Amino acid sequence: MHVPTAPPVYEWLARQPGKFAILELPFAPRGLLWQNGSYVYWSTVHWHGVVDAYSGFAPADYAELARVLVHFPNDRSHAELMARHVRYVVVHFDLYKPWNAPLNARVNQTAWLHEVQRFPNVVVLSVQPEERLLTRADSPH
Repeated sequence: MHVPTAPPVYEWLARQPGKFAILELPFAPRGLLWQNGSYVYWSTVHWHGVVDAYSGFAPADYAELARVLVHFPNDRSHAELMARHVRYVVVHFDLYKPWNAPLNARVNQTAWLHEVQRFPNVVVLSVQPEERLLTRADSPH
């Protein structure tokens, strides 16, 4: 049996220190959880929690998180990601379909999201806590 080589984004995540969670986008709707099966599989490379990595069963709060992420990125989704200890959002541009295209312009204008790494078809965004945003905004530099 051939085991595929891990995509570079997962090897990069494995090298990141500390304990944190990840959100991978696109987010699979409740009836299509199989679509994020690859998130579950590749999490075995980095062993960090993935808040949307359920391959067949989702916890009770999955539907609520899905409703919140429809408006991502906004203040409510920021609060939810912080509550779930999400440090990185991994956006798989190659997995989006015409009906669920990523909101590039909104992501680029969101103060609490910062691009930290780019791979072919994938970008990793860092989720900044609110206190860091205030500190940076108040800083003269």
